[in-house]
Amino acid sequence: MNKKLIITRVILILAFVMYLVSLLMPYKIYQDVNPLAPQDTYRPYSGGPGYDTEYILFFIFFIPALVFGLVRHTITMKALLLVFSVLLFGFACFVYSEDFSPDYSRPHMGFFLFFISTVLFLAVAIYKIRIPVPKRKEKHLDLLDDF
Repeated sequence: MNKKLIITRVILILAFVMYLVSLLMPYKIYQDVNPLAPQDTYRPYSGGPGYDTEYILFFIFFIPALVFGLVRHTITMKALLLVFSVLLFGFACFVYSEDFSPDYSRPHMGFFLFFISTVLFLAVAIYKIRIPVPKRKEKHLDLLDDF
């Protein structure tokens, strides 16, 4: 197997493992507004508002990236992986920003691990574009003629 393809598969597996670890960690730090406390406190927890939706959405959104990375090496798959990785990277950048949150929150460790895994997928997509696609071999009908 080509050395570049082995490198891309190793990076894809690393990105997928990082994604699975990020699912187990909290994505946001929520602000507790306590009128008795002199300052606001932040608490990380994975059961915050909309956590179930975030978990399912990331799981459904991430499976095709793994499929695109491990299937047959063709020009179509390289283009699909690049487009999908750019969409995933944009999704990671904007979905957890403070502007789109229902309450004030900050990113936490799960978000950062997810962000790193999307950067790895984007790097694999860009790296895979540089790998040449082998041309199709001509079909030989000699085997059929022997029967």
